[in-house]
Amino acid sequence: MAGDEALDKFQAGHLIRRRREALGYTQDDVVAQTSIPVSTYVSELENGKVSVGRSKHFPSLARFLRLSEADIRAINPSAVIEVRAADPPRELSPNLTRAAELYADRPRYAGFGTPAWLNYLNAFNFYDGQEPEPQGWAELFLTLKQSGVRPGEEL
Repeated sequence: MAGDEALDKFQAGHLIRRRREALGYTQDDVVAQTSIPVSTYVSELENGKVSVGRSKHFPSLARFLRLSEADIRAINPSAVIEVRAADPPRELSPNLTRAAELYADRPRYAGFGTPAWLNYLNAFNFYDGQEPEPQGWAELFLTLKQSGVRPGEEL
């Protein structure tokens, strides 16, 4: 896109719909997770009846759909984008560290000891505040891996 020329409201709505569908969300999901009050408003945005970039709900929608800076600028070139520093990684929990020591070299657990997997697993918060024992971490890894989870990949 050249210069500060915004997408028209139909193009912007199409971009929003494509992104929502690519993430597997319904219009009702958008309503439930953003400041948009009703699904008919989502439909109006997506069909170009209402300007996405001028909507007071655009910031909430952009966050929920995880729009890139390029997409945000294409919809509203004058949008203010807040950039936050990433939180520093947490120190690996003792039981997760021990699990990596015990299981990472075993063929069945291939990938378990990689930084991507360890950081992904380390980000889990457990309701009771108690982390699993090393065997529990290994079982969680296998379950996630067999379910097709790949840390660091987007939806």
